[in-house]
Amino acid sequence: MRAYVAVSQKSVAAAFLLPMFFGPLGMLYATISGAIWMMFIGFFGVLIAYGVGFAAFGFAGLLLGWGVGGILYATCIIWSVKAAGEYNRSLLDQMDDYADVRDSYSPPPRNIPAPSAPSRTPAVEIECPECGHAVGLDDIGKFCKECGGKMPVVKQAAAKADAAPAKPTPTHCETCSAPFNSRNGYCDFCGWMPV
Repeated sequence: MRAYVAVSQKSVAAAFLLPMFFGPLGMLYATISGAIWMMFIGFFGVLIAYGVGFAAFGFAGLLLGWGVGGILYATCIIWSVKAAGEYNRSLLDQMDDYADVRDSYSPPPRNIPAPSAPSRTPAVEIECPECGHAVGLDDIGKFCKECGGKMPVVKQAAAKADAAPAKPTPTHCETCSAPFNSRNGYCDFCGWMPV
């Protein structure tokens, strides 16, 4: 069974509007690490700008804090839009890489033998205990066609055991090495059927 993961692209418009209204918190949509950096820089940058501006110019120096805050908001918006665009490009690149791999993949050939006509001659023959004539497995427990003697049933189990040894059920697919599901009789991944 194949699993598919649906991943959607990030909206560049949302990446523009969220930092515009919420500042560094709005950046969390596009880039978490960038939002954390801008919260840290914004808090200390504005705090220092207000402190220096107020100490140097009094109440008129508070405009310095507003200027630094405006630059930080603009930086948040630009960084957020750029991060959303890069995320979308990397997502499309991954899809292109997957498409290249998918297009170059050719499934392994299936090992399904052509159907053959049933054979009329038995695969293993045993001898009649009375005349020594070769008798097929189909006649075990019946009568010999040459002398009419009864074929013993005791040899049936031994003859069938010699004729067709039980083939063990495979645990892994021979073509793709995936775990083999013996309930349905074929590989769930590539469709291989044991012969």
